[in-house]
Amino acid sequence: MPNHKLTPEILAAHGDLSAVSRQFVESLGAHPDLLRRVDSPRDHPEDFPAWALKMLYPMQAWPALVGRETIEEIDTAVAGITALVKQVPARIFDGDTGRIARYYNEKPGRVAVLLEPPDLASTMVARTDFLISERGIQFLEVNLSARLGGWSLRFWERFYRSRPALAAFLAEHGIEPRYRDPLRRMFQDVIANAIRSGLAEKGEVNLALLVPPGEPGEIHPESLPFLRALYAETLAERDPGLGGTVAFGAFPESFEIRKDKLYLRNGKRVHALYEFATGWAPLETYLAAKCGLLQVYNGPLQRFGGDKRCLALLSEHAASGRFDERERSLIERFVPWGRDLIPGPVEYLGERHDLARLLRSARERFVLKKGWSFEGRDVLLGAVATQEEWERQIEEAMGAGGWLVQERVTSRPYLFQVGEQGAAPHSVVWGTFCIGGAFGGGFLRMAPQGLGDGVINSARGATEGYIFEV
Repeated sequence: MPNHKLTPEILAAHGDLSAVSRQFVESLGAHPDLLRRVDSPRDHPEDFPAWALKMLYPMQAWPALVGRETIEEIDTAVAGITALVKQVPARIFDGDTGRIARYYNEKPGRVAVLLEPPDLASTMVARTDFLISERGIQFLEVNLSARLGGWSLRFWERFYRSRPALAAFLAEHGIEPRYRDPLRRMFQDVIANAIRSGLAEKGEVNLALLVPPGEPGEIHPESLPFLRALYAETLAERDPGLGGTVAFGAFPESFEIRKDKLYLRNGKRVHALYEFATGWAPLETYLAAKCGLLQVYNGPLQRFGGDKRCLALLSEHAASGRFDERERSLIERFVPWGRDLIPGPVEYLGERHDLARLLRSARERFVLKKGWSFEGRDVLLGAVATQEEWERQIEEAMGAGGWLVQERVTSRPYLFQVGEQGAAPHSVVWGTFCIGGAFGGGFLRMAPQGLGDGVINSARGATEGYIFEV
């Protein structure tokens, strides 16, 4: 697209992000260099560790420039909705082990152990995905799971800041943007929790990253020296006398449990275990955490909180009396209408409907999703499906179970770079981390409006973008 048009909708969307964001898109006509595609990071290897280059998706040329008021709104939404998702087993199912086990297809005994107080929800790191629509922030899903991609984007900061056209714009307007690094935030949270729990009494906090046997999963094996250096730096910021290190490990070859404490095979005690892989930690690690002898991140509740149906459950039960006025307000404000995809009556827009009949008659309004799936798979937008495809998926999903339907929400139009030198309105999904109960940074995934099947995901061709706070 060689030219771009600044419509009132685009200007309003950027203006609501920040005055700086609006200034940026308004300056494009006077600064054509900003319209050019950025160089590949592989053309500038000095800015990136070699292993990081293997983890990067195609990047958007411009960062999102987000102001304080918008950041505060994101923090309210991310912290509030993540906290409610963590409480779904207790609040929606009344903590009933049998009901929870049946709904999530889990063994009752395991459910009982995992959810027995303390449930370890406070150390769950989440990544929430939302759109900013004309109604404001609307959540698509909350991922309480080990598979939290996006942290490697931290290496783009220097790359962005050093691009001449962008650097000139920032200097011209006296702007010093800030990047909120999820990885550093996670390390800070690990260290703070260990100190608070009395696990650092001997002057060190050792963190182990749990990976599948034989391969690193979501993290690259060559990243270990970098992770250790950043962790040491974060320890020193908290307390110059505090020691500790980072290790990769897999069960059973890397670990052993002695007297309810977790150790690496080299004898070093592990104070915090972060699961970068699902289903590989034995139940004993969670029991150690419940006894206060270990901090566990992203293990115990990921089977429950990682299920996308949690948002549908919040939507369905918002007015059921299970939530107080503040909580109900959060759900109604940030969670679009959603329901389990099961046959039967539902209430939609104040009227009673048979769910299957409603979906068939108003296909364009809805999206079908599998509750436990990744990378944009198992998602069908009624607006892009044929009626035949839509009805077939409804029938299959209702028969299989484990699916949800969500009211479709659309992104406001944000102008971003396309092609060799151009710009076009994009739909944007915000991938934001919730760490320690607060917004911990994030990134964008985006695609030009009107292209593809409407599913915006990095693994399916979307570009990724940076968030600079201004």
